[in-house]
Amino acid sequence: MITKDEIRTTLSDIRFYYANGIKRKIEQKIKLFSDATIVFCFGSDDIFVDTETVSLNKKIEKYCKSNGYKIVWFCRDIEEVFLHRKVEKSEKIISAAKFNVKKGLGEASVTLLNRAGALSKQTSNFTCVFDALFNRKP
Repeated sequence: MITKDEIRTTLSDIRFYYANGIKRKIEQKIKLFSDATIVFCFGSDDIFVDTETVSLNKKIEKYCKSNGYKIVWFCRDIEEVFLHRKVEKSEKIISAAKFNVKKGLGEASVTLLNRAGALSKQTSNFTCVFDALFNRKP
């Protein structure tokens, strides 16, 4: 079983995550809502070429399972799932704002959001997780 210290060490390797206090904020929210269902959403990144990413994702998955957290993954990231294209880091905020204004799901379909098993590009298990949480049949 992976410990909280191990996941803290793993997560602290992600400079952006750690530098912006996101880790601390997540821990504070978990304490605030201890009786709630925790859903950890993450982009799987380029698991097709990066073995370090595969290792990190396995550690995150193990941590979430050992703590009873649900996992929603986006392969490779949320923009690829909903917009079907890679968005450069410098354009992510602008892209998110446009997406919010349009109030649409881009090119994402229920089929692409309903992948419980193996990761493939532009897919997610989003509806699998949330359908189960809200007792909704797919």
